[in-house]
Amino acid sequence: MMIYYREGGLLWKAKRKVIKVSGSTLASVLHVSPWTSTRRLFEEKTGIISEKQARRRFESPGLKPILAHGVYYEDEALTKYKRHIHKPDTLVYKPGLRMSADNYFIGATPDAWCPESRTVVEIKCPHNIQGTRSWESRLYRDGNIPAYYISQCLLEAHVMGAQKIHFVCYLAAEWGEPWRMTVMEFQLPQELWDHWIQPKMNYFVQQCLGKKLPPPKRQANGLKKKWEKILTQGIEITNEWYFEGPLCN
Repeated sequence: MMIYYREGGLLWKAKRKVIKVSGSTLASVLHVSPWTSTRRLFEEKTGIISEKQARRRFESPGLKPILAHGVYYEDEALTKYKRHIHKPDTLVYKPGLRMSADNYFIGATPDAWCPESRTVVEIKCPHNIQGTRSWESRLYRDGNIPAYYISQCLLEAHVMGAQKIHFVCYLAAEWGEPWRMTVMEFQLPQELWDHWIQPKMNYFVQQCLGKKLPPPKRQANGLKKKWEKILTQGIEITNEWYFEGPLCN
């Protein structure tokens, strides 16, 4: 029986403090995060910097409304996803925090889970700043999901034992434009996970536990591009759906 912890609950918060690598922080471990370096994450997970200091980067006037936007529209996006992708009676729910069966210090909180098809769902609701659709345009132009989101999806799939991953990009009806939703389907490539991601992740856990030297303060040149290439070229989009409509319901 798989144990789960409800997102936002007291046990969830307690377990999050124990976890060294989560879906949202794996990108930092793999050097592809635009927000946090590997060294900074190490300092956060080992208590060198306080939780308040670690969260300070998310409280800037520019970033706060964007994060709030994503949280606000997530349920709306999930409702539309279920309506357009699954049959009406198919169970799709938020699974809470799940711990890795391989490593107690690794866990993830997927946005949704469909046990019937063993599909893990990750939802992104980007903010339409000044009515632009730049994130969506880039997604369609080069056909790639950003590497920092790929890493999050792969860890969630590993923890859940998923057969499929659905990456959902939902843009709400703003600025007089219709809502838009893209769903991209891919799988967890086992070779990519076994030979690249898992060893790197486990090594970082050992660093946090004091069994290895801490990460260097400066990242080696070319490391970010190397891992971006490994992640974006390591997955294959097998299905893609696009929906749009004028109403937010």
